[in-house]
Amino acid sequence: MTIENQKSADNRYDIENLIVELTSVVEKEVEAFKTLLNGLMEHQTSIVKGSRDKVAESQQKVEKLVSETKKIKDELKNKKDDLAKVLNIDENLTITDMLSYVEGSYAARLNELKDMLKILSDKVSEANSRNQYLLDHSLRFVDNCIKTLIQGSNQRVAYDKEGTVKKSESSLFSGIG
Repeated sequence: MTIENQKSADNRYDIENLIVELTSVVEKEVEAFKTLLNGLMEHQTSIVKGSRDKVAESQQKVEKLVSETKKIKDELKNKKDDLAKVLNIDENLTITDMLSYVEGSYAARLNELKDMLKILSDKVSEANSRNQYLLDHSLRFVDNCIKTLIQGSNQRVAYDKEGTVKKSESSLFSGIG
């Protein structure tokens, strides 16, 4: 075997190993997105139930899941960069780009994972938007309740001996609002 043939065989081996590793990382990313989506759904439930402690707890869990997902994305980027280097190309490879360099079952699996990631990414985005809406709505509701209490407290109602309503201008919340 000539040196050129050996380099070519080594290069094919490197590419195949990188594709196997890359596929494994993409599978981890899919699992991370599934876990993140579940965390966002739990967060949504805690928001709807209105337990401040549960909301804070679920928010911390979601933040941790986001951090873990980012680490996997970084790992995936490193694998893509390694593959680009071995292929002697100067570009940020997407999974779609990689499909043109991958054959057979690896290509089919990467394509399947790419589709799963797209679906999960859309669902995570929807869940995140829905949670943000619920939190914003809850804050507006609390704000309106506080305003109503303050406005209502500006006029105290008192009853005289005959049972008729007598208005009093003093307030427990004088000077507020």
